[in-house]
Amino acid sequence: MTIDFPSAPSDVDQRHLIVISTASPIACLEAVTGVLGPGGARLGGFSLKRVGSRFEAVLQLTGLDDAAAERLAALIAARPDAGSVRTEHQWVRP
Repeated sequence: MTIDFPSAPSDVDQRHLIVISTASPIACLEAVTGVLGPGGARLGGFSLKRVGSRFEAVLQLTGLDDAAAERLAALIAARPDAGSVRTEHQWVRP
């Protein structure tokens, strides 16, 4: 089943969280640096923490629409060391 969501209203800022789980902190960092670069995404925040026996990185990105954030998440998920990847989209009024 596909659910179509409306595009963001013009009076909000779009933020996207990409949450990555890997077996090592180095793999988290490599996943992040492997996809960020030219393309318009701006890193608004980053955290890295241990969760049980795994590591979780959370990227907060701006400068992207929902589809571009999903494409970045798909690139990360395609990495062999990515255990799981999820994306959250936020609309924030300034």
